[in-house]
Amino acid sequence: MKMVEIPLSDALDKRKLIGDNFEYALIYALNEVKFGRLKDIDICDKELLIEGRIFNKQKELHIFRCGEDLKAVLVEDEKEDDTFEEKQLLEEWFGKEIKIKHYIAYDKNDNQAYIDYTRLCGAVMGGE
Repeated sequence: MKMVEIPLSDALDKRKLIGDNFEYALIYALNEVKFGRLKDIDICDKELLIEGRIFNKQKELHIFRCGEDLKAVLVEDEKEDDTFEEKQLLEEWFGKEIKIKHYIAYDKNDNQAYIDYTRLCGAVMGGE
């Protein structure tokens, strides 16, 4: 997995994100929670934004608060990644399923496996 911090202005530019093939968004704001296709969601004003996850099968852009500031980190798959996926139901809130990818790492002392990072990687929207 490749993880890099990106400029917040790029992370909040919906047109650029759609052009970079991001498909879905899960946005937590002070006044609401939004989940769905990125093209159908307005990314809220940065003063209200608590956390955002904008994603597709190969990558996720994670926007989050760090003190008073917002940071944006892009996580992309690499060929050598050891991963597994699972689905979780969001029916109560959204009537949809969300797909989650877990990245596995191994302890250097005893080689025991553990989940090193988890990100969103897909969704099954209502009616699909």
